Amino acid sequence: MIILSIQGKVGITMKRLEKYRTIRVERKRCIFISIICFVIICTGILIVDYSLNGLMNNEDSINLLGIKKIEGGYYHITMFNKNLYFNTDYIQEDLNDFVEWVKSQRKNYKD
Repeated sequence: MIILSIQGKVGITMKRLEKYRTIRVERKRCIFISIICFVIICTGILIVDYSLNGLMNNEDSINLLGIKKIEGGYYHITMFNKNLYFNTDYIQEDLNDFVEWVKSQRKNYKD
């Protein structure tokens, strides 16, 4: 017999099977409550974003994250109604330089 304390059941002796069954039930209950809290929080964030867009921008939409390609390598990123302009030309140049460096290192390693 094992003494187990779960949800105020202090001092009740339980057999091994009852103990693990109770632990499984409590674990499932905890996971269920966590999922419900996550869904409620996400729903609240989406509702607030929808309301703010309606009041501030006269748009009835959800815009938590938006990415638009402007021209060439320029992107307009919107997150929580904050704007960010992103130029990918520099990243492309650095990536090309890195690829060339790796190729030269492989060539040197083979020789």
